[in-house]
This record gives sequence, C-alpha cells and structure tokens, in this order.
Amino acid sequence: MRDLTEAVQDYVGSEYYLFLDPALKEYAESLLHAWCEQIGDEVAPETVGQALKAVGTLGVPVDARKAFPDVLRDFFDFLKKT
Repeated sequence: MRDLTEAVQDYVGSEYYLFLDPALKEYAESLLHAWCEQIGDEVAPETVGQALKAVGTLGVPVDARKAFPDVLRDFFDFLKKT
C-alpha cells in the first residue's frame, strides 16, 4: 500500500482537489495530513474512527470539520482510481 501522506500530496495536485469547494481547500490538505498521522501504519475500522474523532478536535472552523467526511470520501475515490 502506498504511503498515505504521499497520496495526500498527489490528491492535492489532482482534479479531485481542484473541484473542491474553495472554502474547504484552505483546510483540506492539513486535515488530511492530520488524519493520516492519526491512522499510522494500520488502516483498520478502529483507527479510522479514532482518526476522525481526532480531526474533529482540531482548531479549524466548524464548517471545515463538518465537511471533512466529504473530503475524506473524495480522497478515497481518488485513491481507488490511482
């Protein structure tokens, strides 16, 4: 499996990111990096849930935190197609 933090960089340079809501772009990359750091080396249902909770506590606007599941879903779609 490819390194998730490298995948975030690829995602940020992709069309997926280009079409994100401009208000989310300001926070999407840092939220995805924080999520990846929380996941660590083992992507499992438990770590995914814990990482989502951790992202929810970051000091970013509430709207960005609420939209993060959509950003994450878009990121996963990107991963499936690469």
